[in-house]
Amino acid sequence: MATVTMNSEVFNRCSAVVVAELKQRVKNIQRLCEEYHLGNFSYSNGTNDLKVKDPPTPQYAYFFINLNSHLGWCPIYKAGSTSWLHNMMLLAGISEQELAHPPKQLSIWAREIYGEPEPGMDFNTSLMLLIVRHPFSRILSAYRDKLSNSTIGLEYGTQHFYAKYGQQIVKKFRRDHTIRQKEPTFEEFVQYLIKTDLVQYSDDHWLPVYYACTPCRVQYNFIAKLETLNRDQNCIINEAKLNLVLTPKWKHKTITTGEVKHSRNNLQQYFSQLTKSQITKLYQKYQLDFLMFGYSYTPFLTYGKDS
Repeated sequence: MATVTMNSEVFNRCSAVVVAELKQRVKNIQRLCEEYHLGNFSYSNGTNDLKVKDPPTPQYAYFFINLNSHLGWCPIYKAGSTSWLHNMMLLAGISEQELAHPPKQLSIWAREIYGEPEPGMDFNTSLMLLIVRHPFSRILSAYRDKLSNSTIGLEYGTQHFYAKYGQQIVKKFRRDHTIRQKEPTFEEFVQYLIKTDLVQYSDDHWLPVYYACTPCRVQYNFIAKLETLNRDQNCIINEAKLNLVLTPKWKHKTITTGEVKHSRNNLQQYFSQLTKSQITKLYQKYQLDFLMFGYSYTPFLTYGKDS
C-alpha cells in the first residue's frame, strides 16, 4: 500500500494562514525531535539530550486506525477526544442514530470495534492526526471533571477516580487539616503531579501527550489544537477527503468570547492557589508538551503566589 501524501489541490481549500500554521506545527516537532535526539533520533544507546524517559516504540494501544479511510488518530483525553471518537465511529460505519444511544461508554465501544493496532504496524499508510491542548488548561479540565467533586458526574466515573486517585492524593499531600472537603484540592492534585513518575503511574487524562502519542516515534501529518479546532479540522477533513462522511463539528458547543473570558478566569482562580515555584515545577513535568506544541507557561507565573 502506498504512503499517503498531501493533496495540495484539496488542501488549498483552506485559508493560506491555516495551511501555513498546520504545516509549521509538524515541522516544529520534527525539528525538536532531531535537535534533542528524541525518539527515532535518539543516540545509539537510546539516550537523548534532555535526559528524559523516551518510549522505545509508539504506544500502539492508544491509536485508532481506519484502514478504509487511511486515517489514524491518537486520542488525548480533554482535547477534543469526544468529537473525534464520534468521527471515528462514523468512519467505521456506525450511524448517527446508533451514536445517539450508545450501548456503552463511547471509548470502550470504539475500542471494541477498532481493536488495537498490531505492534510494528506501519502508520505511514495513513494520514496521522493528533489534537493537543495547552497542558495547564488540560490539567485543570481533568481535575475539575474527575477529581474536584466525587458526588457529581457519576456517569463519567468520578467515584472511580476518587477511589483510585483522590483518596491517596489527600492522604499523601494534605497538610492543612482544616480543609473540610474529602476530595483533593487543586494544589494537592498539582503536588501529586509534581511528585509522581507520570510515565509509570498516571491516568490517560493527565498523562503528558509526548508519552501517550510519541510524536518523535510517529510521523504526524496534522497537529490540530483545541484552541483552534473548528478551523483546523475543516482543513483536515477536506485533506483526508472525508467531507462526504464527516462534517467539521465539535461535539461540545462553540466557545463564545464570554466563555473564553470565563475559562481564563477559571485558570487564574485555580493557578492563583499555587506558588510560582509549583507552577514552574509543573511546567517541568510537562516540558516536552510545551516545547513540542508551541505553548508557553510564563503567563501563568503572574497568577502564582511568591511563596
